[in-house]
Amino acid sequence: MKALDFFQITSLNIRMLGFRLSSAQVLLAVASGQFSTGRIVRATRLHRNSVSNILKALCEQEYLSRTHDYPFIYKPTEKGLITAAKIIGKLAITNHETI
Repeated sequence: MKALDFFQITSLNIRMLGFRLSSAQVLLAVASGQFSTGRIVRATRLHRNSVSNILKALCEQEYLSRTHDYPFIYKPTEKGLITAAKIIGKLAITNHETI
């Protein structure tokens, strides 16, 4: 698969799932092993406050779980892993599937 094909498929999947690009970036970063806020900021190059807000929202939507002690460590839930796989095209998206 060419890089352009991968980008087009991923962009379409993000839109079909109802995600914003920044939320998808954070979810994919956590799913790939970036578990702390600082590492996610470095991996995504998003502003720290934006990452914190997105992490909170993804936890509330049950895509991620978080430790209760500081520093917080984030892990993808099963729902988060399935969604990450759908974003990158490893799993099919069913009709009318939205977040």
